[in-house]
Amino acid sequence: MQGVLSRQRIPALAAACLVALTACRARQVEPKSNHNSQIPPQPAPVKILYPAAPGSFVRVVARLRPSLINLHARSPVAGGPATTLPPRRGADDPFYAASPLRDRVEKSLGSAVILDRQGHALTSMAILGQSAEIRARLHDGRILPVKLVGRDVDTGIAVIRLVLPKTGKPLVLTPAPLGDSAQLRPGDWVVAVGDPFGTAPYVSAGLVSSPGASKGLTLTHPGYFSFISTDARINAANVGGPLINTSGEVVGINVMADDRQRAMSFAVPINLIRHVLPTLLKHGRVTRSWLGIYVKPVTTAQATKIGLGKARGALVSEVIAGGPAARAGVRVGDVILRFDGKAVIRHQDLAYATARAMSGKTVLVKLWRQSREHVVSLRLQRKPQ
Repeated sequence: MQGVLSRQRIPALAAACLVALTACRARQVEPKSNHNSQIPPQPAPVKILYPAAPGSFVRVVARLRPSLINLHARSPVAGGPATTLPPRRGADDPFYAASPLRDRVEKSLGSAVILDRQGHALTSMAILGQSAEIRARLHDGRILPVKLVGRDVDTGIAVIRLVLPKTGKPLVLTPAPLGDSAQLRPGDWVVAVGDPFGTAPYVSAGLVSSPGASKGLTLTHPGYFSFISTDARINAANVGGPLINTSGEVVGINVMADDRQRAMSFAVPINLIRHVLPTLLKHGRVTRSWLGIYVKPVTTAQATKIGLGKARGALVSEVIAGGPAARAGVRVGDVILRFDGKAVIRHQDLAYATARAMSGKTVLVKLWRQSREHVVSLRLQRKPQ
């Protein structure tokens, strides 16, 4: 009987010993009771690494700094970079009244970037507005008068020229290096740079979501649109300034300023600007031809249904009354296959070809209608503004 009781006590004794051992270990690691025991240990330094991202954009911004321009008016303006600052309490605010930048803040329009050593520069047409006697403040503080050379309503780009001094020491300008916007891919890093008050660059970095058009203009309602879209914030502080890649090359001009907290910003691709720049420098404006239609891509299902075979061409979704296409007999549902001898593989191809064709020219258009090809002749007109 005693042996049975002894065997029953063994598990209980073992459990008691285990509890006692745990309590002893807990007492051994218990920290000393003092006021410093509540302070957490210093965490180890953590370095966040971003795939394919540079450690800093300091160098590319520094190289671009001599090419940045601050544009300002002779008199105060209603908008401009001042809209990005906290609202002031009034003209009698002692901090505002004593600020040495007060005059710059009230007159600043936006930014620009030097294009060549002759003094031409690129900026956004929107920031110029109706301001008269626009002046440019260079990175070294020098101020020069500005003349408008040309503007393109469809892209929102303006070309200006710095009026260089005719006497004294010749002014040496630093043109910004131009890149290739066709090389941009979704996920590439870009930096939007501006000089809002002529004191220091305003920098915002982000990723490319869409690289925009690489060789022309995309026809969408209500006009020609094909911007680089990025989450690098573009607002009044850097609108008109350049969008650069990680090599410091200009791949776009910031044109869409939105001071609300939106995740998407837009810039005109530099390749598109290259296409219109010679015309702007020579004539001061860009005139484009107009078909008077809206088009969309042809899907595989639609191509099979209408007997076209493979998906190609531009499907006419709307015909504007009185336009060149309407006068030529183009209808909704037609698929344009060739324009002026050039094949239309994608619907964007039609926009590229139309925008580059001369107004007043008569062209042949091959289209697909009722399971067969038709050819119509139409006379191009200048695109209405």
